[in-house]
Amino acid sequence: MIKKYKDIMKEYRKLRKKVKESTKSMFKNKIKLIELQEKLLLEYTINSHQWVPEGNNNQFFFLINLYHDAIQSGRRIKELIIEGDYNAAGTLLRNIFETMLLVEHLGKYPSDWREWLEFQDLQENERERPLKKKSTRLN
Repeated sequence: MIKKYKDIMKEYRKLRKKVKESTKSMFKNKIKLIELQEKLLLEYTINSHQWVPEGNNNQFFFLINLYHDAIQSGRRIKELIIEGDYNAAGTLLRNIFETMLLVEHLGKYPSDWREWLEFQDLQENERERPLKKKSTRLN
């Protein structure tokens, strides 16, 4: 017997609700830790002026942008975990970890800013080149 779309969606919603409830009960403590991490990340962002030399507004705004991305990703991680999408949550968590390591490194070694920005420009220019020019094997 063929199921109707409406019935399939109803079953899907019930299943998602069940997954959310079981995830919330199983990972209650972990979800609280993620919420605490969000608060710490926000505090870190607010106090980020310590990492930037005085008078360098570009670095400060760049760091704030990186922090903001990490905070947004942290909120999405919590949603993904609650929905049971653990792989996607893990991927975002790695991205946050890499971002925070980058911020800490650039904060401790301000001389690396120029080199890192030049590397970003090179990557961006490489993305803009057509695929055929990137590799002769693609012809």
